[in-house]
Amino acid sequence: MDKIAHTSKTSEYPSISIHIPFCNEPSEMVIDTIKSCLGQQYPNFEIIVLSNNTEDINLWKPVRAFCKNYPDQIRFEHYTHVEGYKGGALDICRSLTGSAVEYLFTVDADYILHPFALRKAVRHLKYTGAQLLQFPQNYSKENHTAGNAMHKELYSYFEIYSKIGNLTCNALPTGTLSLIALHALDAVKGWSGRSITEDAELGVKFWQKGFRTCFISEILGKGRLPNSISDLLKQRARWIFGNSQALRGCFAKDSGSAFSRLTIFLQLTAWSNLMALPLILLLMQGILWGLMINTTILHTGFILALTSLTVHLLSQFLLLGIATNFSGKYWWGAFLARTALLDLGSFQWIPALFGAKRPFECTNKFSKDTSFREVPMLLPGLFLTLTILTMERGLHIVYVLIPLFLLFSIASVHLYFQFKTRAAVLKTQLN
Repeated sequence: MDKIAHTSKTSEYPSISIHIPFCNEPSEMVIDTIKSCLGQQYPNFEIIVLSNNTEDINLWKPVRAFCKNYPDQIRFEHYTHVEGYKGGALDICRSLTGSAVEYLFTVDADYILHPFALRKAVRHLKYTGAQLLQFPQNYSKENHTAGNAMHKELYSYFEIYSKIGNLTCNALPTGTLSLIALHALDAVKGWSGRSITEDAELGVKFWQKGFRTCFISEILGKGRLPNSISDLLKQRARWIFGNSQALRGCFAKDSGSAFSRLTIFLQLTAWSNLMALPLILLLMQGILWGLMINTTILHTGFILALTSLTVHLLSQFLLLGIATNFSGKYWWGAFLARTALLDLGSFQWIPALFGAKRPFECTNKFSKDTSFREVPMLLPGLFLTLTILTMERGLHIVYVLIPLFLLFSIASVHLYFQFKTRAAVLKTQLN
């Protein structure tokens, strides 16, 4: 299917509507985001601020009071019982958009835009001819000074998978800092409330319609990392599950070339892996060893499971090396962060493929210290158990299990100290 090229009918400053939906976010943070949007050095824009399903009036009323100071630039609305997750909220923002608007620009409520963000975004329209431009998610200095490993691990998505999407002009949007042509959004009947990752679902629909979607590696704004390990796990689980829901659209008939389908597939599965079966086999082997049961078939399966896990870890090590330009501590730090989350990527995607549903869980943006109880210890525990059992039997495979136990243990502890150090930095700044 040929890509549809379209450029703005107006001059160099097409009308843009900035959409900021928020749900149970700190009012000070939301207001800071709005201020950064008001400060845009761009002559032709409006701002739509939507409080959706925010029950605490102390969270949304201060935002409304602030917005009332700018009646000509901001439209604020408070909606309750919004359905369709964030996609439903964005559809409401679309319905509130001015009639002269040509492009939408989505901004998460924790992002601070650079003053020339809109100018830079529009500049890229001219040479891409795209209907959707995605800019990288980045994080403010105070949020990732003590969390560079987590920052680099997250940013690796753009360095690898978004650039893969660019090979066929099918880079998927990622929820914030997306510039979207209004006519294209209307052509695919708006945002989808079927998936808890409405951004990926929209990208798939654009691909199916033959629209051009491009990733532009230029920082336009910075947001906040999750505040704790539990918040990180919730966020990552949502991405994995929601992208797996969107996978069903990847297999629709007549939706482009096989190569473009592959680029979509790789982006949707970026946070997932195929380690569920190997991990289950390892767990079963440990249980059977504990029952004093051992067979050649089970032992062969055990070796194959360990081999596939080792290959996966090596491939992730290489990919993150590419994403970080093989830069020392960033490379290792990102790899350890990814390793600590391996079990999440192994299992979270499976229920979605079978039509399961789950609620949209917002990432907590309130200050919160992390606890060691939140640290993922499933895999260190599994490999410690297997190591003990193999040592009792004098099996040489123990020389593989010990390094794996150490790797997953170090990864989990490293993740804990990333968040613990970051919390200390933020606490110092607040004081």
